[in-house]
Amino acid sequence: AESGEGHRIASLVAPIRDLFAAVFFVAVGMSVDPAVAVDVLPLGLLVAAIIILGQLFSVGFGGILAGRGLGTSFGAGAALGQVGEFSFIIAALGVGSGAVRPELASVVVLAALLTAFSTPLVLRRAGALASALDRLMPPRVRRLLSLYPSWLDSLADRARGSKERSPWRRTLAALVIDLLALVGQTLLTALASRPFALSVARETGLSVEWA
Repeated sequence: AESGEGHRIASLVAPIRDLFAAVFFVAVGMSVDPAVAVDVLPLGLLVAAIIILGQLFSVGFGGILAGRGLGTSFGAGAALGQVGEFSFIIAALGVGSGAVRPELASVVVLAALLTAFSTPLVLRRAGALASALDRLMPPRVRRLLSLYPSWLDSLADRARGSKERSPWRRTLAALVIDLLALVGQTLLTALASRPFALSVARETGLSVEWA
């Protein structure tokens, strides 16, 4: 990327990239049994809905915390409401190792297709959704969200102007915070995954393994 020859190299490898992309997606499509895909359609729809809503609200909430505003944050969440080809690889590894049932590959491909078609539609409605959510918010919350980005900017300006803490100390503090957040997320997932799976299985009628 820093060689100065990026554009020339990209044009040279583009035909090979396109060839392998076509082969990859054709191979993935051929690995899916249409009859199985029809059988797992309800689960595929559920997975697609979880992906769309999960990305919309998690990315949207993260954008709001980063001070990007409601409209921009929900737009980013809507734009990321799909899964890519890496999910096919993970599903194939899971099926190949016997960790999951073979039907999972069909579920993942079906969810990927559904979310690929739904992303432009959701993205088109992201602004209206953000406006509707803004109208439903209590006035105090709306005022807080409007003042929050400017407060973050003032904190950033203050941090840039401060000479008391060295860059090394700031980097170390950021690493420690990231480490604590990752450890906390891992522990929370380990403790909550089984009860959550049992609850989902009880409410939906799925087996605990699928949940």
